Amino acid sequence: MYKLVLVDDEITALNNIACAFDWESMGFELAAKFSLVDDTLDWLKNNRADVVITDINMPCKNGVQLAAEIRKDCPSTFIVFLSGHKDFDYAMQGMNAGVFSYLLKPVSFAEVEEICKKLKNELNAQNINNMRETAPMVLQRAVSDFYHGRQDKQDGQNLYEAFVKEGIDPDAALVVSLEVSIPILEQYLEKTWKYDRARLYTAIGNQASLENFLLLPVSTAFDKIKYVAVTASHHTSDSTAEIHSFVNIFENNCRDNLNLPLNISIGQICVGIFNYVKAESLMRRAQAEATALLKLVMEGKTKKVNDVLSGIQEDNDDFIRAVTIAFNEHLMRNTQIEIINIGDAQMDCLETAVNKALSHFNSDDSLNDYVVGKVVNYIKTHYMGKISLLEIASSVYMSEYHFCRFFKKKMGLNFVDYLNKIRIEQAQKLLRQTDLKVNEICTMVGYSSLKYFFKLFKSQTSMTPREYRLHNGAR
Repeated sequence: MYKLVLVDDEITALNNIACAFDWESMGFELAAKFSLVDDTLDWLKNNRADVVITDINMPCKNGVQLAAEIRKDCPSTFIVFLSGHKDFDYAMQGMNAGVFSYLLKPVSFAEVEEICKKLKNELNAQNINNMRETAPMVLQRAVSDFYHGRQDKQDGQNLYEAFVKEGIDPDAALVVSLEVSIPILEQYLEKTWKYDRARLYTAIGNQASLENFLLLPVSTAFDKIKYVAVTASHHTSDSTAEIHSFVNIFENNCRDNLNLPLNISIGQICVGIFNYVKAESLMRRAQAEATALLKLVMEGKTKKVNDVLSGIQEDNDDFIRAVTIAFNEHLMRNTQIEIINIGDAQMDCLETAVNKALSHFNSDDSLNDYVVGKVVNYIKTHYMGKISLLEIASSVYMSEYHFCRFFKKKMGLNFVDYLNKIRIEQAQKLLRQTDLKVNEICTMVGYSSLKYFFKLFKSQTSMTPREYRLHNGAR
């Protein structure tokens, strides 16, 4: 949120303008208010203001003199004059000296809102033009390499030294894993953002640096960014509360300054970068184990499930707990199975969850609802692009072979035939309802070969696309 300062020698007028407008809803924090120019300048020596709204006609020093001082010492600060009719010549002097705009007293809500909107756009553009990386590249690369296991033990010392160089104690830093999801990314890039996607990711990171956190990106997948967020020290005994407070402010900064809504998921929270890496590594290993376990459960391979459970039982308590959490998260996302409360007897909890899942997936109806529903929905929403059999099978925790057998048994068609059926049905709809060219429709429904599209279309409809359109008529 941008910082705003108000200046007016008339105390009543100053308090009125401070209280009459909802500055926060317009993207501004009222950081301070003053009745004297010298007090304002003293405050600005130690504090940052993005915008100063000042009266012109004041005793001792006036608004024009204040603007000149600000322009000299704080050139990036925007200045707006408050003027009466008799001050109009003063206002024009200020405009010639680089003042952003002026408001004529008495001011209305509509005028203030319009000025704030323009100021916010200018400040956003200024931030982008002055954009810097959220953390030095050496530190970003060190964290990313360590996170993905691309450094050996000796290189771990390089990570330690990279933090120390930035004035951060690696043993005392508060570290958290964040996954940032941008639900409207495609629309935002097309209609709002004027720059490339990489600069948007940097702009998002800068919104966290406003709150004394460094965001270190470790992976990016179009509308999802995985970060490690680090702060040099934390000042409360409740790290979780501090992180939640930071995330709320971070989301608000992105909404207010970039007009961009985010969904942020909080992962591991640790004190010390190496404790974090250790915990994250354990969780990733547990996620892989839980995924493999659920896959075996869904395929009904009870003996192999029991073998895996025996192997997990031999591991340490932290790993057993992590697998139990990960397995239950899979069930919560993908089924209606009631989640098991994880208590002290973690292995018992895991075995109970696995047995519930085995019972659930051995029911034909449940399996049909889960797998077929998920796959059909995916095909109907992604038919226009490339769909990988491996990707589909993995999404429902099956091998390609098992998935193909299962899908044909449930649907009466193999996977490829069903996909082609959906694509040709969509092509028929486009032929009926639009005047698009056939080759355009071919591409829109997911085919790169026009010849192959014609062959499939005639096989399914007994007509060529042109005959189908003539017979059914385009609207």
